[in-house]
Amino acid sequence: VLQRKEYAVGHFGKWHVGLTADAPPPEDYGIDSSKTFSSRPKSNKHAYSVRSKWWPSNSSRQIIEDGINFISKTLRNSSRPFYLNLWLHVSHMPLWPTPKQLEALCLHHGADAFDRLCGTSLRNSKRASSSAFTTSMRVNSNSSAKERRAARDAQQAAALARAALSDPEECRKQDPAKSCARQVYHASIFEADVQIGRMLDFLDEEPRTCKNTLVVFTTDNGPEVSCNAGA
Repeated sequence: VLQRKEYAVGHFGKWHVGLTADAPPPEDYGIDSSKTFSSRPKSNKHAYSVRSKWWPSNSSRQIIEDGINFISKTLRNSSRPFYLNLWLHVSHMPLWPTPKQLEALCLHHGADAFDRLCGTSLRNSKRASSSAFTTSMRVNSNSSAKERRAARDAQQAAALARAALSDPEECRKQDPAKSCARQVYHASIFEADVQIGRMLDFLDEEPRTCKNTLVVFTTDNGPEVSCNAGA
């Protein structure tokens, strides 16, 4: 319908409307440009590499980036209005946030809040006391005691999170409730939120979209309870 009304229609992310060999590709449903997973795409270039280890940590960024590129190309090449679906992988399994993404969650909410997600003490964790991990918060001789404490807490949180990723079994031994998985889940959601923010900033900063673009948020069922990978 929208394509017949001369809209440029894009769909990036999950599809899940047919996976069998005879399933039509997204383009058969009135979509001009797509890149999908859980789908039967037109070709490999229209499919995300969901089996790569790179995908779980970077899926939100990639899908949002493709959406921004789709809008930019539409605005550059025509005066058509656009309709765009961005269906993220998060929060479906597997969730493998990078150490930097875990650290970003800690820096945003504070070490105490990050600590409560795990139900264990960051400051008392031997695994978190390693100086091998660095934080993006830098301190110097002019930094206040509060800033130095925040930097230390962030470093410890990042260390614990990285240890949980590299040795999840050890993490579970320390916390039978698998509480480290909550950090993984929240960090993945936080990263998705950061990337959605990039799209909203792009729309706000583009004169042709800032006043006449409607953004609708909806949710999916989330991670499967059968997941055995921590989150």
